[in-house]
Amino acid sequence: MYVNPSTSYEAVLNDGTTGLVTDLELATLDNVGGTTQDFDTSAIEEIAHGVYAAIRTAPSSAGQYSLVWKLSSTGDIRGVDDLTVTTDVVPGVVVGSGNLYITRDQLKTILDLNDTDFQDLAIDIAIEGACRAIDGYTGHRFYQATMARYFSADPLYPVLDIDDLITATEVAVDQDGDGTYEETWVQGTDFLLDPPNAASDGRPERRLVIRQAGGFTYPRGDRWFFESFGHRVFPRYDRSVRITGTWGWPAVPAQVTSAAVLISNRLLERTRQAPLGILVASAREVTGTARLGRIDPDAAWLLDQIPGGQRRLLI
Repeated sequence: MYVNPSTSYEAVLNDGTTGLVTDLELATLDNVGGTTQDFDTSAIEEIAHGVYAAIRTAPSSAGQYSLVWKLSSTGDIRGVDDLTVTTDVVPGVVVGSGNLYITRDQLKTILDLNDTDFQDLAIDIAIEGACRAIDGYTGHRFYQATMARYFSADPLYPVLDIDDLITATEVAVDQDGDGTYEETWVQGTDFLLDPPNAASDGRPERRLVIRQAGGFTYPRGDRWFFESFGHRVFPRYDRSVRITGTWGWPAVPAQVTSAAVLISNRLLERTRQAPLGILVASAREVTGTARLGRIDPDAAWLLDQIPGGQRRLLI
């Protein structure tokens, strides 16, 4: 979910089990560390059979958060979803609520449902589940979000694997592990982004590479390492590299939009033709849930054809 700081939004859990209102609680966790909003049972309603909604206020600080649903009686986690808090929306690229690959109106037009509104809730739930299933299946987030993200590097290796990145506005480094990013690196002087032709190919950058002024390489195990002469090296501390920029893909690939239509329609048909037994909890869990067994084969084929979109683990 993609929201502005300190704004009200609706979090939804499609659990499939009814009667959990008095036992469910929801927390917002800061992915960098610490609890932003503690578990709270207030304002949670069952809006459909096994579907729960809660009105919450977004954190005031931009960043990447997790919405965690659990049962207060047992501590059982019922669902985890992403919450992106940012003030910077790139117009013309993100659609729907900001992280959806097809809008309700587009799907209603495709399904010839423009003159109806009784299916709107089911459509919204199906689209959200479909888009997060695509994220989980591919290991990519194709929507855009501007924020700072943190990475741990190997000081003996000049390459840092990063998330899908469109543009970096700042690369800052914590050299002594004190939590202060006192050193700013300059693109083209201190580091390069790789692959080199990503922007012209409509793909994101995937690696940050230290610009080598001189040194030598040597093997260690199954990897080669670089020892530099008088130039930059990555710190050895956890989360010592902070990259601020726009993350995601330059544009949502056509294959993703088509797959979102196919999966949304399939989920919508299941809700209309059978008891609601579909669980869509998070991008990390969705590919193995929903009683569907596997992602739609045509959708999977489409997603497997995205240039540069090879499946990867989404963390």
